[in-house]
This record gives sequence, C-alpha cells and structure tokens, in this order.
Amino acid sequence: MHRNIVETAAKAKNRQYRIVQYPDGRPSHIQIECPFVEVLNWRRVAGVVVFFFSFFFPLPKATSFPNNAQLFPESAPEPSEYGSIDTRKQSQSSDGNAPLLSISRAPSTTEYNSEVVTVVGRDIEAGATPVPKLPSPSQTPKAAPEYSAYSAGRRRLFLLLVASAGFLGPLSGNIYLSALEAVRKDMDVSVSMINLTVTMFMLMFALAPLGWATLADSYGRRIVYITSLPVYIAANIGLFFTHSYPMLMALRIVQAIGAAAVQSVGAGTLADIFQPKERGSAMSLFLLGPQLGPVVGPVAGGLIAQYLGWRWMFVLLAAVGTVVWLAIFCCLPETLRSRTRNGTTLAQALADSTPAFRLPTRTADAPKPQPGAKKPSYNPFAPLAFLAVPAIAICVAAVAAIFGTFYAVTVEVPAAFSSLYGFSSLAVGLAYLGLGVGFVAGSLAGGRAADRLLAAEMKRLGTTNAKDVPTEIRVRSAAVGIVVFPVGVLLFGISLEFAWHPAAVIACMFVLAFGMTWTFSCTTTYLVDSYPGSAAGIVALNSLFRNPAAAAGSAIIAPLITAVRPAASFAVFASTVVIAAVALVPVVVYGQRWREEYRKKNDKSKTTPAPAH
Repeated sequence: MHRNIVETAAKAKNRQYRIVQYPDGRPSHIQIECPFVEVLNWRRVAGVVVFFFSFFFPLPKATSFPNNAQLFPESAPEPSEYGSIDTRKQSQSSDGNAPLLSISRAPSTTEYNSEVVTVVGRDIEAGATPVPKLPSPSQTPKAAPEYSAYSAGRRRLFLLLVASAGFLGPLSGNIYLSALEAVRKDMDVSVSMINLTVTMFMLMFALAPLGWATLADSYGRRIVYITSLPVYIAANIGLFFTHSYPMLMALRIVQAIGAAAVQSVGAGTLADIFQPKERGSAMSLFLLGPQLGPVVGPVAGGLIAQYLGWRWMFVLLAAVGTVVWLAIFCCLPETLRSRTRNGTTLAQALADSTPAFRLPTRTADAPKPQPGAKKPSYNPFAPLAFLAVPAIAICVAAVAAIFGTFYAVTVEVPAAFSSLYGFSSLAVGLAYLGLGVGFVAGSLAGGRAADRLLAAEMKRLGTTNAKDVPTEIRVRSAAVGIVVFPVGVLLFGISLEFAWHPAAVIACMFVLAFGMTWTFSCTTTYLVDSYPGSAAGIVALNSLFRNPAAAAGSAIIAPLITAVRPAASFAVFASTVVIAAVALVPVVVYGQRWREEYRKKNDKSKTTPAPAH
C-alpha cells in the first residue's frame, strides 16, 4: 500500500507536518515530525506505530475537505464513530514549541469492520493547508451488496437439485419409447392410438410450462417445485396400476404437466442466484439434465421393458421423483429476488443448519407492495407478450428449428442401425451414448466459452459490471455451435446414405450433439439475461415452440427419407438450421435496440419487466 501513497509537506511554525494522501488526492492520515527526544514519549511511540500500520490499513475514503475552523475548534469536539480530535492544551517540552500528538481510536463499525486510528497535531498556523476531515458514515458510499449471499458450494447444490429435477421430464418422455410395442399389445390398441399418447405428452410438455412459469415469476419458485413434483409422482404411480387405454392417456397428460414445471422454473432459479458473468457456465450445467433424458431414456426403458416389464419404468420414475422432491423440500429455499432479495437472511439460516422447509418464502427486506396496488393476476399466457420483441421471436424460432432437426435424427437412429447394421435393441440404446458424450462436451464448452467472451468484452470496455456489456454477446458466443450442428447433421445423412462404419455414424452423432448443446447453452442464457425477472416465463416460451418442432421433425423424417433418401432428407433439415443461423445475425446487430424500444413501450406495465441491459 505504501508505494501508492504520496506525501505533501507544509510548514506549521517551526515544525513539519505531512498530509499523507493517495495518488488521487484522497487523504490517508497526518504525520507530524518530532525531535528524537520527544519520540521517546510513549504517546509519540504510539503515533509512530499507528503511522506504520496505516500503510497496511488505510483510512476510509474522504469525500469532503472542510476548512480549518471545522477541523480544529477551540474546544474538544464531540466524539464520533471515527474518534475525536483533541486540541486542548497539554504539557509541552522544554523549548515550548514541540508539537503534541493526540491519538483517538474509533470503535469498530459494521461498515468498516476494523478500528480506525487518527493522529492529529495542534498549533498549525493560520493559512496552512487544511487537513481533510474523515467522512461520516452517511457520506461514505456503501459497497454494493453481493448478487447472491449463498456460498459457492450451496449455489452448486441448488444447481444440482434443479438440474436433477429438469432431467425427469425428458427422461419420462423417452423412456416410454422403447416399450411402445409392449404397451400397445397390453392395451390391445392400434399403433396410431399408442403413438397418440406420445403426441399428447409432448403437447402438454410444451404448454404446461407457461402456467407454471407465470406462478413462479409472481409467487415464488419454491411453491412450484413443491407442488408440481407430487403431481408427477402421483401420475407415475397411477400409470403402474392402469389397465385401460383412456386411463393411460389421461395419466400421461398429468405426468407431462407435473414434469414440465422444472425445465422453465429451474432457469429462473439460476437467474436468481448466479450473476451474469457466471450464468453461462451455470446454464450449461443445468441443461445437461434435460438434454441427457433422450439419451438415458431409451437405454433404461429397453432394459426395464425386457427384464421387468414396461410398468416398472413408472416405478423407477416415481422413485427418482420422490428422492428429488425430498431433496428440494429440505435444501432449496425460495430464491425469487422480488421476495428474498439476494438471500442474505435465508443464507444465514441455512448456514445455521435450518432446513429449507422451515424458512419463510418472503423475507423482511423484500420490497413491500405499494398501498392500493393491485395484486398480480394469474395469466398463464403472459410470456407470449415477449414475442413482440423481434430479438426474442427470432431466437425462439431458431432454437425450434434446431430442436426439430435434432429429433429427426434421434427417431431415425433405431431404424437406421437396425436395418443397416442389424443392431439389437440394447445395441441401439448404447449407440445413443455418442449423443450423450456430445451433449456433455458441447454444453460445458459452450457455457464456458460464453462466459470467457463476456469477460473479454468487459475487459475491453474497462468495466467490472457485466450489465455494461450488451446481452447480445451471448448470441455471438453461439457461433461455433450453430456452424458445427448443421455440418454434423449433413454428415449423419451422408453416412447413412453410403452405409459408413457404425463408429463413423456415431461420431457424426457426437458432432451434431456437440453443436446443438453449445448453441442451446448460449441462446438460453441470452433469453434469461434479457429478462432475468421473467426468466421462467421466457424459457417456458422457448419450450412452447421447440417441443412442437420436435414432434414435427419426428413425424416428417420417415416419409421424407422414403421419398428422397437419407442424404437429401438431412440436407433439407441442415438447410433450415443454416437459415436460422443467418436470421440470428440481426439479433446481434439490433437486439439491444429492439429490447430497449419494447421496454419504453411497456414502461408502465407491471407484468412485463424491463431488459437487464
């Protein structure tokens, strides 16, 4: 610290005193030079010691420079939090001119958490450079509060919980696919009727997040977790005992409603506890749960259906759902920032081993509703208003095109590996591991690349606040994934057309999965960063479009391959992704302006928050 301190000297009668300052002119302390014999006085020695320690523990920043009359009144001033200045006459040395030192020590305060020691002298002649006065607590700017009061370890625990819960929905949808034939025979229905149960599941899985997200953004995240997961668990228990097709259809719809909540609400939880510069990596980890469902589901479903029977799939789902619900019930508190701020109160309670179910869902420091203000009304279609922002609409459409293309690949994998290479059901399930490895690698790499690009842009702009960087930097970071994905899709089609070695086909699956999850981790973070106050709603809007696109891609691919062969079919899908990639360019260029225009139009609206940046 002492290397950054500059000394300014001025004379006071026959002695020297120094106002020790920081380079920008802010005062640190006062140094008074005394004869050697006087330094032997214990008060002088104490002053020297204090002066030495001031190098390592500088005083708080000064914000005002008052005149001498304010600094050195005739009588002793009232003590303050920073200590008192004593100018009363004291005993002098034999020459009668030796300056006296007065040391006063201030008590510790919550703002500075350390003792402040002040050394002052008297007998400064009139007209000398005034000594700056230390600021009062009200004058000193307070440090900005932490974005989240939860420790890094606890935030990682919350991330694990919501990612595990987000895994349940895609797992439930895909574990069922491996046992469709067994279920059809048991229910004695046609293929089209049993496929309708899949269609209805995907439809409700797309629509239900809108309702859950509106609740989460208005009334809290925790209530949605605690309510939706028991609905999901109960539906799985009912499916185990069902013996009729109408009951199977009804319970599959209920299962989708219960499982759909977490995928959107989980993104809201991450926006609550992770600041923007960390959010890309956190979002990439969260998305691993939903993205691994299509990989783990077929393998697990095939094994269970072959050795235990299809009904036991729902026992497994109910058991996993119960474990996740209990963990959330005990460990995950309310995180909605409008109800708990940055979680300071709840973080302290959790540190004291208080379980989450005993914590309040609204803390005392949360903003109080204005007198006479209307309570927020429940409107499950409120997130649709974000489609009025061109940047959001384009991003959602691009994600839908990518997701539809991906599902066209996944549904073709079993037929291709069975017909071309004679793979068994178990071997086909293991082939999906190529997608799984690509998911993990792409999601982690994409999230970290997004955060690194944000950090580099902050450094270039000379800021430490991520809000000073346009949110569209997240879309720029998706460039690698959006280029790699269509290349992988095209290579996958060519590999099937010319019957490449199975390992080569699996490698193509890895490439396209890597590109897709890289893109998704960046675009999802962009949506959340654009409107963090409505993170759950905007991610639900994303699901509303991408799940029907997945259903469409699954339905189109088989007749398309029959008509024009695999290479041309997947070239068509790859071209739609290229068009989506080109459409994202205006988002990078004009996205911030579009969001600002939308904010101005809705400034008086209470249901639509303003953009973050």
